[in-house]
Amino acid sequence: MLIDIFKNHSLRKWGTTALLLLMPLLIYIASTRVNENLQSLIIGVTETLFNLIAIFGLWLAVKQYRQESKKYQIAWLFLLLASSSTLVADLTWRFSSNPRMPDFFISAADSVYIFEYFCFFVAMGIFGVQHFKRIEWLKRAFDVSIIIIATLLAFLIFVFKPAINILDSQNNTGNFLLLLYPLADIILMFAALGVIYFKPKKVYLIPFWWILASFGVMGVTDYFFSLQMIKEVYSAGGMVNIGWWYSNLLLGLAGIIQYRFLITKENKDVILKKTTVFRKWLTSWVVYFPYILVGGVYLLFIIYHNSALNLLRELFTGLGAIFGLVLVRQVVVISENRQLLKSLSLSNQKLKLQTQDLQGEIDKSYLIQEKLSYDAMHDALTGLSNRVLFTNRLEHAFEKINRKPGLVYSVLFLDLDNFKSINDILGHNAGDLALIELGHRLGKCIRTEDTLARFGGDEFVILLENTDEKDVTLSVANRILVELQRPFLHNETKVTVTCSIGIVQSIYGYRNPEEVLRDVDIAMYTAKKTGKAKFEIFNIEMGTAATYQLEVEGELHRAITNKELFLQYQPITNLTNQKIVGFEALLRWQHPMRGLLEPDDFIPIAEDSGAINPIGDWVLRAACEQMQSWSKTSPEAEEMFLSINISGKQMLKPSLVKSIRQILDDTGLNPRQLTLEVTENTLIMDEKVVSEQITALRTMGISISVDDFGTGYSSLYNLNNFHIDEIKIDNLFAENIGPGKKNYAICSSLIHLARQLGIRTIIEGIEEADQLEVFTSLGCDMGQGYFLARPMLASDVQLNIIEEQTFQLPAG
Repeated sequence: MLIDIFKNHSLRKWGTTALLLLMPLLIYIASTRVNENLQSLIIGVTETLFNLIAIFGLWLAVKQYRQESKKYQIAWLFLLLASSSTLVADLTWRFSSNPRMPDFFISAADSVYIFEYFCFFVAMGIFGVQHFKRIEWLKRAFDVSIIIIATLLAFLIFVFKPAINILDSQNNTGNFLLLLYPLADIILMFAALGVIYFKPKKVYLIPFWWILASFGVMGVTDYFFSLQMIKEVYSAGGMVNIGWWYSNLLLGLAGIIQYRFLITKENKDVILKKTTVFRKWLTSWVVYFPYILVGGVYLLFIIYHNSALNLLRELFTGLGAIFGLVLVRQVVVISENRQLLKSLSLSNQKLKLQTQDLQGEIDKSYLIQEKLSYDAMHDALTGLSNRVLFTNRLEHAFEKINRKPGLVYSVLFLDLDNFKSINDILGHNAGDLALIELGHRLGKCIRTEDTLARFGGDEFVILLENTDEKDVTLSVANRILVELQRPFLHNETKVTVTCSIGIVQSIYGYRNPEEVLRDVDIAMYTAKKTGKAKFEIFNIEMGTAATYQLEVEGELHRAITNKELFLQYQPITNLTNQKIVGFEALLRWQHPMRGLLEPDDFIPIAEDSGAINPIGDWVLRAACEQMQSWSKTSPEAEEMFLSINISGKQMLKPSLVKSIRQILDDTGLNPRQLTLEVTENTLIMDEKVVSEQITALRTMGISISVDDFGTGYSSLYNLNNFHIDEIKIDNLFAENIGPGKKNYAICSSLIHLARQLGIRTIIEGIEEADQLEVFTSLGCDMGQGYFLARPMLASDVQLNIIEEQTFQLPAG
């Protein structure tokens, strides 16, 4: 257990200090056990030893302060000079006088002792004090003056006057110096206490407590030394020497403690704060100290009145000065208090005004906070709830369902159909007004307990509460469809808006709002894809389809890199002579997991995800390279054309014409051998852009064909306006064909009209001989289908058609 105690660093440190403090006493006790000469030697050596300890400790502090503060290094340097002066003075005094009883007191040592005190005073002054206001300095000056006068009076009565009565009048100078030493020690104590009290910044206070103790021990020692000298009973080997040893030892320990503080790796600011506890206590009581000291002097006068009677003049002078200082200090304090009261009154008035202003700011901030909170939860345009508030309401619905599972909540997701056209045609201001009006109409279609929110753009979401019956939700959906179809006026223009609605019939079974919004969004897009202006209720099949779409989207981007896409080529035949005149490039996807995928399985997904552009570029380049390869091999192939489908997104891409021109340049294919197929819907996407693209392509020599003609937005205006070279009649018209049938009349009219406009015609989907016979008789220019030739790989075309020169196909 003792080993554990001594392992503690703090205990070891204090144990070492205690041992050092016992050393002077132990040495003195040992010196009394030897003869007089040896005792004198021990006393002299010990005195020098403790002088050197003081010098060493102070030298450590001076050395380390060189890296910390030049100012405080100089202060510690003066402490070192003072301690060094003590050593010189002691040695001078010892070798210049009788160790037991000096023959004379005034010596060269006295001048060195005086220099020692000078250095001590300079050191205390350099440490400085904090800056105070002028009136605070004035009060402290009065306090110091009162303390000094009271101390001098006490010193005069109890030290100086008794000593005068005893002193030998023949040695006045020496006697005077004898009395000044303890007085100087007392003043030094006050100086050290002042440093502790005023606490200069970044000054470690612990060493100054040791310095204060050193000055105190020195003062007591000098007092008894002076009395012994006056009474002529001083002995060089007496106990007075122990006091000087302790004074030097304490001074050396102060330097060592300061040095340890400077080299510590701990946070110095934390250590400095720990030393301010006593200073705070001292600060709270120091204001009473002058008065306590005056009271103490009066008490001593009462106790020792006989000693003071022969100093009445000095007493009354000193006490009068003290009273005067106290009165003046009180006047200063009263003046300060009046100023403080006036300042406090002004501060109170200012604080009152500031409080009023602050209250106004608080009220204003509260209103701003309320507005910010409202804005954070509501749509700025329509004032409806936004996504944040709607999600919050939906979360509350989940909580209610968990408490009461029988509750039913439905969610409707609305997306306006073709709303972009309103912004484009009538302007964004009209679009904003339309959204506001639609918000009002939607609010009329639901109950007060339901929640209507705008998610941004043209998307609205509704949470229907307590919809126990399915008909309630469907009734709201139908009411919305009817309400939105009512036109509204904008600058005397009637505007009609429809919407597609997705519905999640019940949120029971869902885990969070994100899952509900995901599925209701899927249902809404299903409604949009299947005709618009309608609603769809989410079901498992929709989720499966959406999952499939997401998976395919990710896989499409890897399909080109992994060479999973390939082309097949279906011959296009002249129906008059059944000679092959061209090929249509058909895209296929050999999926590593799903097997062979037809275009309908992935092209719509590619268009939605944007993957159609890189896929389309690959198809164009691969097909053109193949056609050019056949053209180089066979003269007949040079007269053929290659037909490639172009999606609507590709047609709207600004770089389309540049990309095709680059592909033709790279492959060397004649532009007149290339036909690009577009759908009727593509023509009306953005008429201006599409018209410009088609014009640029036709200028290059490329032909434009309308694919699946008759199934989309068929318009004679489009045929003429876009300068179409060819139409491909959809294979639906090839079914149930024959004289007297509706399809027969339609196809006959289309072929006749195209011939009049100078447009070539192709019929798709010829799968039977009678279909070939009918369209040949109607004068259709070309045809393709399984009856004529199935799609083939490029290698099969090369082997069976190009190399064999079999460009004339036998029917069937």
